[in-house]
Amino acid sequence: MVPCFKTEKLNVTFWPSLNSLAFVNGIEVVSMPKNMYVKHQDNSVSFVNSKIPFDILDATAFETVYRLNVGRAIVANVNDTEMFQTWLDDSRYIFGSAWGIIPARFNVTIKYSKDTPAYTAPTVVYTTSRTMGRDPYINMNYNLT
Repeated sequence: MVPCFKTEKLNVTFWPSLNSLAFVNGIEVVSMPKNMYVKHQDNSVSFVNSKIPFDILDATAFETVYRLNVGRAIVANVNDTEMFQTWLDDSRYIFGSAWGIIPARFNVTIKYSKDTPAYTAPTVVYTTSRTMGRDPYINMNYNLT
């Protein structure tokens, strides 16, 4: 993601390497709401067990590498909201044998808001979770951080 605001232009320039050919398949430009990926200074977050704020400024460029559907199977991009993103099953990213408990609530109504619009994620992503059980001794062996 490269932020580009109303008064700015986005210039993309390709410089070919010497004695080479290049092919550009496509460039996707998508308008996004201001708060979809980064919050502003008044909404900074902190790391767990820390009171030091961590801010991602509007001028920061970054790329989403994976979208994970926790506790459930893959959500293909055709079943996503109008953003057409694929959500991967999270199980391949859990190490060890303690996978946790996967509660599911399919009858939940998601209340979208201005800060969390409907296209942020498909509804099915919100229906499952992964949690540890009630035994603190077993929980010490989990790698769910």
